[in-house]
Amino acid sequence: MLGTFQTHALRLRVPAQKDQIKAALTDLDKVRQWASPQRFPSEIERLEEGTVFSSFTGPIEINHRVVHLSEDTMEFVFWGAIDGTSLWRWDDGWFQQQVYGITLVPLALAQTLFLHKLKIFLEAKS
Repeated sequence: MLGTFQTHALRLRVPAQKDQIKAALTDLDKVRQWASPQRFPSEIERLEEGTVFSSFTGPIEINHRVVHLSEDTMEFVFWGAIDGTSLWRWDDGWFQQQVYGITLVPLALAQTLFLHKLKIFLEAKS
């Protein structure tokens, strides 16, 4: 894998309940609403532990596998444009993501924009 090892962690406060946040992260119809321009497979409706899929941002492909999913935590393993892991945690009023990986993409900038879009989505839904 080409690139540099990068890490980024960010926690945001949102006026949303724990179950709303989980749904925004695991229901792919909802994810498609806030995660544009990233594209997700149409045949998958909900993320579950063990789900494997690819997403695309333009020509950039990222492969994902959900390795853990509970009521307040979701962990992914990535390969492709980024080789690494992502850990999501949430509860009433907040969510956070920690990402570790090797990539050519400026990870902190990309993840900050990505999480800001989720925050806007959750604010509009509450």
